[in-house]
Amino acid sequence: MNFSPIKKIVQRDFSKITSAISHSQACGKIIGDLGSVKTSAISILKKDLFQSENYVEPAKKQFNSLRELLRYSRARVTDALKGKNPYEHLVIIDPKTKKVLGEYKGDGKSVYEGFKASLNTPKNAIIIHGHPTQILKNGQTITTPVSFSDAISIADRGKVIYAFNEQGQFSFLRKKIDFKPLTKKQIKHYENLYDRFMSRRYARRLIKEKGRWFCIKKLFSLLTKKGREQFKAETRTITEDVCRDVHAFWKKYANEMGFVYRTNYSYLK
Repeated sequence: MNFSPIKKIVQRDFSKITSAISHSQACGKIIGDLGSVKTSAISILKKDLFQSENYVEPAKKQFNSLRELLRYSRARVTDALKGKNPYEHLVIIDPKTKKVLGEYKGDGKSVYEGFKASLNTPKNAIIIHGHPTQILKNGQTITTPVSFSDAISIADRGKVIYAFNEQGQFSFLRKKIDFKPLTKKQIKHYENLYDRFMSRRYARRLIKEKGRWFCIKKLFSLLTKKGREQFKAETRTITEDVCRDVHAFWKKYANEMGFVYRTNYSYLK
């Protein structure tokens, strides 16, 4: 595999991680206030944290160096995104012991079981998973950056979460050295903020592209359950605009939440 396109970035960011470890949318607003994605309601496993129905036996568990372990993890998640039936794969690693703590197989949209199992991971763990690449009509490829759900998965466990695409490009959220655990109230606050942020930006695009009258009709459609479900589906459809909205959210709020956000996805440069 060719790691040269991101070699310097990976070396720099992982060195920071390991160093820290070693030292211990007027219409838009209305639309934006409607609905909420219940990403924080995730149950904690009480038994063996690394066992679940989607557990995959690692090809190798112990490594001689962190670099070797990171390369293995990246290869596992990117290889899963290739082929006729791509799926999300998740690897949980301990940089201190240089061990793979668990691997989980998801589907083409998520790897929920792996995240559920990661709720009790060690505080210094690194969580690495894949995000499928979408090909647009113009041939451009896009990948969703790390999501709000991804952020919640390390709110009180783990040190950093990476989302790689099949080309090996990534986005990540890493806890700052002075990170303070987010309370349930804070998580709900940022969850609602994320929903409003995404919906308002979507509403502004609708006004610009289709006019205010269209948006007024869209607003009235939200009075019905069908209308709300359709709007939610529209704002969650993976498009370049939606991916850029996620990117913009993290650039604005990651630091406030106690995270460092970075990405080298080519379409976001």
